Amino acid sequence: MSQVQSSLKLNLRTPGQPAPTQMASGTKLVGDYGLPPAAHAVVCELIQYDLIDRDAIRDFCSRLGVQISQLFTREKALAALVSDGRLSPFQRDRVSAGATYTLALGPYRVQERINGGTVGVVFRATHISLKRNVALKVLPVDDSVPPDAIARFWIEIELLSRIAHPNVVGIYDAGQVEPPDRILPTLLYAALELATGGDLEQYVIEHGQQSVPVACEWGRQIAAGLNITHAHNLVHRDLKPSNILLTDDSQVKITDFGLARHFASNMTNAGRLLGSVEFMAPEQAIDPTTVGPASDVYSLGAILFWVLTGELPYPSTNNIADALTAIRKQPPRRLQDLLASAPDALDQLIAKMMSRNPANRPTAAITASELATFAANPSHPDALAELQNALRVRDAMANDAANSVLTVMGRVAEFAGEPPSRTQRHQEYVRALATALSRRPNWSIYLDSRAVTELVRCVPIRNIGMLGLPAAILQKRSGLTFAERALLDSHVEIGSKILNELAAKHGDALPFLRVARSVVRHHHEKWDGTGFPDGLKSIAIPHAARLIAVAEAYDALRRDMGDIPGLTHIETIAALNDESPGYFDPAVIVALVEIQKEFDQIFETKPDVSLC
Repeated sequence: MSQVQSSLKLNLRTPGQPAPTQMASGTKLVGDYGLPPAAHAVVCELIQYDLIDRDAIRDFCSRLGVQISQLFTREKALAALVSDGRLSPFQRDRVSAGATYTLALGPYRVQERINGGTVGVVFRATHISLKRNVALKVLPVDDSVPPDAIARFWIEIELLSRIAHPNVVGIYDAGQVEPPDRILPTLLYAALELATGGDLEQYVIEHGQQSVPVACEWGRQIAAGLNITHAHNLVHRDLKPSNILLTDDSQVKITDFGLARHFASNMTNAGRLLGSVEFMAPEQAIDPTTVGPASDVYSLGAILFWVLTGELPYPSTNNIADALTAIRKQPPRRLQDLLASAPDALDQLIAKMMSRNPANRPTAAITASELATFAANPSHPDALAELQNALRVRDAMANDAANSVLTVMGRVAEFAGEPPSRTQRHQEYVRALATALSRRPNWSIYLDSRAVTELVRCVPIRNIGMLGLPAAILQKRSGLTFAERALLDSHVEIGSKILNELAAKHGDALPFLRVARSVVRHHHEKWDGTGFPDGLKSIAIPHAARLIAVAEAYDALRRDMGDIPGLTHIETIAALNDESPGYFDPAVIVALVEIQKEFDQIFETKPDVSLC
C-alpha cells in the first residue's frame, strides 16, 4: 500500500447522537464565557470535531460582549458564528443536520463544496495545523468499488506526487477516513493545490470563445504540463475543459488525473458538457487499453477547437452512441470551417493533433513549441531546456521499465521451456493478423506501426503468471484434477500482479506495459463471455487479447502434444472457423481465413527446436 496512504480512524459522532459537553477526563472543553447552555453545547461540539479551536471561541465571546446572552438557541449560536466568520454557511448547514462526518477529514477542515459529480466531490478545505487552503477531492468507497480501482487510486497519487510543474495541479497529501458506522462509506481523499479561478469550461461558457493568442497560450501551458506527465509515464486519459483549472494570474493547471475515473464509468454532471466523449481520441473510443500520450494530444486539440470556436470538433449530439460512432468513423471538422480568420499554420497544427492515426500526431513537447508561436506571451526562454530535460527523463524511465520486462521475459522462457522459435511464430502470427485487421472498422489502431510493435513485444509475456505455479502442474500434460485446473488458471491473476507491480514502479503509461496488462489478464476470455478470469464478453475484451487468443489457439492445434498429433493446417482452420462457436471474435477469424496461407508458412518455416 502507498506510503502516502494513511488510515485515520476518527471518533466522529453519528447523526442524531447528542453532542458531548465534557472530555473523557470530565473537564469542560471550554470555559462558560457567559454562553447560554445551547450555545455552550454547540461550541463544545465544534471543538471536539476540530471545526474550531479554543482561541477562536475565546475571541468570539470577547467580541460579542453582553450580546452573548442572546444566543439561547442552537440556531442563533450557529448564525452568530457564521456572521463572525468563524464558520462557513456550508459548515453551519452540516452541523445543523448532524452530519459532521465529512467536515473534518484527517488533518483537514472542510470549508465549502466546490463541485462534484456522480462519484467524487471537491471541497475547499484548510489544513488544521498549517492553515494552508487546499482543494480536497473526496471519493466514497463501498463494496461496489473493485479493489483494483482503489489500488489504481493510490498508484496515481504516488505518480503525481513526484511531479512538480506550474501547469500541473500539485498533490500535497492523501489519506483514508473510516466511517463512524457501517452504513456510511469509507472516504478516500486527496489534498490538491487550490486554483481559485474556476475551470476552463466554466470560463468559456461565461465569457465566450477566446482569441487565438489567449487560447494558444492556454494550450501551450497545457501541452507543457502534459509533456512533463508523459515524461513520468503518466497519461491523463480524460483531458477536457472541466479538468483544466485557471488561476487568477491566467495560469492553467491540469487536474483530475483519473483520481475518480476508476470508480465510475459516467462522470457527467447535469448542466455541463455531455462528458468526456467529445474530447476522446478515436483509439480510446475503440479500445481504452490502447490509450497513450498521443491520446492526450488529441484531447488538447479538441479543447483548443472548442475554446476558439465555441463548438465541438464533431456536431453536438445528446446521444452518446451517436457521438462515439462519429468519433470512430468520421474525421473531425477543420478549425477554419468555423473560424475562417484562423492562421493556416494553426489550422494545420490542430488538424494534426486530432489526426485519426495516433502516429501522425505531434508530441506534447512539439505541440507546446508550435503553439508558442501563436500565444499571447511568445517569449519562453526556458521552454526548450525544460522540454529537452523532460524527454531525457522519459527516455531513461522507459529504458528502465523495458529492461525490467525483458528480464521477466527471460525468466518466462527459462521456467516454461518454450522454444524461441515458438515465441517467434506467435509474434509473426500476431503481426500478420494486426496488419490484416487494421483495414477493418474498429481496428484502425493497428494502422499505427508503433501500436503493432508494442503488441508484438507483449506476446512473449502472455503467460508470465506461469512463473508462480508449481513445476508439477506445468509438467503434467493431461488428467488435471479440478483443483489443479483452477490452480493452472490462476496464472492470469499472478501475471496481473507481476505487471501491476511494474506499473506501480514505472507508471503504466508506457504502451507496452498497458497492452501487456490487458493481454496477460484477458487472452483467455471468450467472445461469448464464458472465459476467465473476468467473464468479459464481445467488444469488452481488449483488442490485443482477442487477437492473441486466436494466434495462440492456431499454434496449439498445429503442434504435437505428446501422444496427440497436431492437426493439419486445413483441419486447424476448420476447427477455429466452424467448430469453435462463441470462442473467438468473428472479425479476427475472418482475417485469419483471409491470410491463412501466411499462417501455414509461418508454422512450417519455424518448427520447434528443443532448448536442451
